[in-house]
Amino acid sequence: MENFIISERVKQNHYVRNYAKMYFWRNTYQQEIDLIEESDGQFSTYEIKWNENKKVIFPKQFQETYPVKETKIITPKNYLEFLS
Repeated sequence: MENFIISERVKQNHYVRNYAKMYFWRNTYQQEIDLIEESDGQFSTYEIKWNENKKVIFPKQFQETYPVKETKIITPKNYLEFLS
């Protein structure tokens, strides 16, 4: 699901001419963020989960180090909204 969501997000950003830089992040403790979009020096972070009931914690290390504008969890229920 992650690959599908990310590839569709890349296409959507291209279509609407949103040229945000896209990354993923993982530290040495194996904490990760599935998708990061950087735009105007601010970061929007996204976790992609098939199971919407799974607890998601965005790593504090990242949030304390970088200017995070938005955090969002993408699930099968809201992925279409995310891709439009």
